Amino acid sequence: MARFDLVPGESTVLVSASTSVHTVTLTTGDVVGHLDAETTPGGVFLAVAAPLCRIELPVGSLHSGNPFYDREGRRRFDAEHYPLVAAELVAAIPLGAGVHHVTWRLTFHGATHDVDGDLVARAVDADSIVVDGDNRVDVRDWGVQPGGLLVLRVHPTASFAVHLLARRRRSALPSALDAPATTAHAREVQRPDVGGDR
Repeated sequence: MARFDLVPGESTVLVSASTSVHTVTLTTGDVVGHLDAETTPGGVFLAVAAPLCRIELPVGSLHSGNPFYDREGRRRFDAEHYPLVAAELVAAIPLGAGVHHVTWRLTFHGATHDVDGDLVARAVDADSIVVDGDNRVDVRDWGVQPGGLLVLRVHPTASFAVHLLARRRRSALPSALDAPATTAHAREVQRPDVGGDR
């Protein structure tokens, strides 16, 4: 099993929320973290020991291209008090062809809950892998009230999608995100409200 570090700028997270008129998408490439996986002739297999992937991103880096939406997003997520979104992949069941059924432990806005979904992992070359996944969450579980944007009504269910490019770590030196999860999240959440799988 090898450790792969995410490539910032080439790894992206998209948060999409539907409204009464259209979909608003916030995206960022300011993503850091790592994942553990094994590459074989038969495909890419994620590690089974938790956490097998950990990523973090600043709430303030999410942008839609519309300054009003961006300000509202930061306000509703309370970026001043909770500046980070953190996600740990704590379970992965391989289903074949690189597909895994997974559980993310998602922390933002001062709360932590588990989210189930699927992702696909594939090898780009001998030292690089790509992971793509898309999960749906109800932001009210994290204490976020969607409300409205001007005349638009924002629905509470949002899509949380990741496109992660990771390269094999050559150095034995640990990264900042190799610390225990409680340390990585301490900057944002002191006593997380951990919910059950969704």
